[in-house]
Amino acid sequence: MGSKKRMSTRYAKKHEEATLKFDVVGYSLNEGMAAGEFIQSPAFAVGGYDWAIRFYPNGVTVTIQRLTSVSLELLSKNCKVQAAYDLRFVNHATGLRESVSSRSEPGMFSNIRCPKPQRSNPMQRYRLEKEESGYIKDDCLKIECVLTVVHKPIVSNAKGRSEIEAELYGGMKEREARSVAVDNIQPDVFRALLHFMYTDSLPDMDDVEDADYVEMIRLLLVAADRYAMDRMKLLCESILDDLLDAETVGTTLALADQHSCNNLKDVCVKFMATSKGMDAVMATEGYANLKRNCPYVLIDVLEKAKLIL
Repeated sequence: MGSKKRMSTRYAKKHEEATLKFDVVGYSLNEGMAAGEFIQSPAFAVGGYDWAIRFYPNGVTVTIQRLTSVSLELLSKNCKVQAAYDLRFVNHATGLRESVSSRSEPGMFSNIRCPKPQRSNPMQRYRLEKEESGYIKDDCLKIECVLTVVHKPIVSNAKGRSEIEAELYGGMKEREARSVAVDNIQPDVFRALLHFMYTDSLPDMDDVEDADYVEMIRLLLVAADRYAMDRMKLLCESILDDLLDAETVGTTLALADQHSCNNLKDVCVKFMATSKGMDAVMATEGYANLKRNCPYVLIDVLEKAKLIL
């Protein structure tokens, strides 16, 4: 069993489009793979992010029918990307393509902490394997994906950089000093902020425990707000949105209120207003702090709950 990859790319002003090609060589050797197991292509770099095609010989989940699935996955970590795609099987003889999974309008791909597999449309294996389909020849299946990555308008980090430089080198004394103290920010947070400033991405935090990871993202949001790093602030809001649960919602809501994160605040309010496990939410330290320090926010929760009911 093996694989080959080929890629052709063209660029446009507001998006990047590429045709990804993945050959599953030794197709018959995958017969014994369990549902949920997949063969993954090498990584393709498109639009500044890494992507891969996944082929599930026996589908994503266990079913009565013999199904097969194919999906496009975002490999780059700690990011969200808007993209459209069309995954297709290629007929060896005619070169014709059959679309098996597609998204014509750009949708959100996310790879934050614990990414979920992208949904794919299953196909019955007999359709794929019958000789007249032409999809498998010499024990090789050809998969192709036309991927369009949409570039979001870039929010410049220049303002944030100037804020940091002003704090570090604002006075003549600081300019002449060999070292400068930065107050009210943890070293790891400041390093992550500088990493984002120059790479437009958060550093890898795979080795950080879940609770510490959530706290780190909160601290990064506070730092981003302090230094006017709007793009980083939005990313931190998005990550906290993805990680929202009964344990974190109280603290996250208070944070969103204090730092004018209106979208995140709305998500937290809706989560609490519609939560079937409100007892679990109320038992957390975050909820107790919210009730003590931001009691007015709970009025929004009650009003939202009334509208829903």
